[in-house]
Amino acid sequence: MDAQDEHDHLMAMKDKGSGNSLAGSKERLESLLAKKKKNSVQSNDPISAAMANNPELTLERALKIADEFGF
Repeated sequence: MDAQDEHDHLMAMKDKGSGNSLAGSKERLESLLAKKKKNSVQSNDPISAAMANNPELTLERALKIADEFGF
């Protein structure tokens, strides 16, 4: 085990009882990403996708941008 591996291991075991541990963080992250993907609406409409990714974007503004750029 080199110094980086040792550091990573120690950080993963740090505060294991308090819930602040990095142990299992990859699994938690993958679970959250899978949940987000499951709950997200898949759309082939680029305007709907842009509005979903930019909550401040209005339909009028999105249509104007699309018209300006030739979409």
